[in-house]
Amino acid sequence: MKKATPTKTIVKNVIPLSTFCLLFFTSVVFAQHAVSTHAGSSQGYTDATGTAAKFKAPTGICISPDGSFLYVADYSGHRIRKINVATKAVTTVAGNGVSGYTDASGSSAVFSYPSGICISGDGSVLYVSDYGNSRIRKIDLSNQAVTTIAGNGNFSYSDNVNGLSASFNSPTDVVNDHDSILYISDTENHLIRKFNISTSEVSTLAGMAGIAGFQNGAGTNAAFRFPKGMAVSSDGLTLYVADNGNNMIRAISLLNKNVTTIAGDGTAGYADNITGAMAKFSAPNGVSITPGDPTTLYVADNGNHRIRKISTLTTQVSTIAGNGAVPPASTFADNATGINARFFYPTNLILSPDAMNIYVADQGNFRVRKIQTDLSTGETNTISSELDCEVFPNPVSGQLSIRFPSGFSADKMEFYDQAGRLVITEDRLTSGNSGLLTKDLSALPVGSYFLKISNGDKIISRKIILFAK
Repeated sequence: MKKATPTKTIVKNVIPLSTFCLLFFTSVVFAQHAVSTHAGSSQGYTDATGTAAKFKAPTGICISPDGSFLYVADYSGHRIRKINVATKAVTTVAGNGVSGYTDASGSSAVFSYPSGICISGDGSVLYVSDYGNSRIRKIDLSNQAVTTIAGNGNFSYSDNVNGLSASFNSPTDVVNDHDSILYISDTENHLIRKFNISTSEVSTLAGMAGIAGFQNGAGTNAAFRFPKGMAVSSDGLTLYVADNGNNMIRAISLLNKNVTTIAGDGTAGYADNITGAMAKFSAPNGVSITPGDPTTLYVADNGNHRIRKISTLTTQVSTIAGNGAVPPASTFADNATGINARFFYPTNLILSPDAMNIYVADQGNFRVRKIQTDLSTGETNTISSELDCEVFPNPVSGQLSIRFPSGFSADKMEFYDQAGRLVITEDRLTSGNSGLLTKDLSALPVGSYFLKISNGDKIISRKIILFAK
């Protein structure tokens, strides 16, 4: 069997009721990004609380649907760990710290460099990409029983077969799409694979088997180079991929398998506050989409030691945390905001269900870090206090109310869908003495919309979530 070699670059929905304040078609305006350590300290293995706990190399990370627990694939620790989000207590779910392969329960089970992890919609099952065994494993959280669901242990490629007959070559990440499909980044095969949970069939979604390269196109006409972290958009339409070897963020339409490039020019480097193909990444390893918001994607930019953000509407790329410091400079700075914080080879990340916190597997620092997004403050933040308003209810099923100061007037009100199409427009608004405007949205399809109100050169915008009655 091929021996896995540890590497520092291995990767491994609850919608907030508050509204988000946006510059039109730009990213969410955050008050700050406070970074702290949630668990972990120096390298090792200790089940304890907070910084008293130790990890060998935290790589994959996911969170329970209710936000109560984080699960971590401790890569060179050969274990799956659990963190109580509220108490920060760290415990071991499965694995005994020895590299090998055994299906069993709890510490009797054996993993080899587990790198990616995700959880079922009901929070009862974990799925693990067991990189060193070239297999996909399942953990029943009711009894910690570990079983293999896909992969025969051969580091090769066999497709369109039953799970245990399929071959992978060092799968790095796994993500769950509505408990029907698992997507697997088959890294050394340069593929994105599919596992049908109901039928156990393994097939190829995109990429050319065994061929490392770059090409946009549909399905097997597209090419990747060592794809790693993945995330399914909150609307279920797109799979985002950290194309590690191409230094790009790619997108796969789950409707037609078409692969496109979201950001990155293909060369390793750092270029920020810029759009799409002009941006630069260095071996991006992990991606995570904001719950309930398909327009905001976060990236663990491994080689740049930063956490980046991409607007999927505009492809604008920016840095939210980390200053890129590398040895001999300190690679760890904590209890700081934004670029005052320091990471060391962050491998993957996940947002809390309420989108208020980002948890990062900071592999090189042997820690799980927390970044506060402060999205909860978005409801009262506006571009100009002259245009302050209250939008309610949000989410909404029909009639939306907008309250302005008494006698407010504006030039135009517009609603755009998440693809940027104008779906409603109304000119010359006035709120009258009541300060209240209403708009019936029940004729629109369920989904996310952006409300833009313009008054001269002043603009406010809100994200609106529309759901069915």
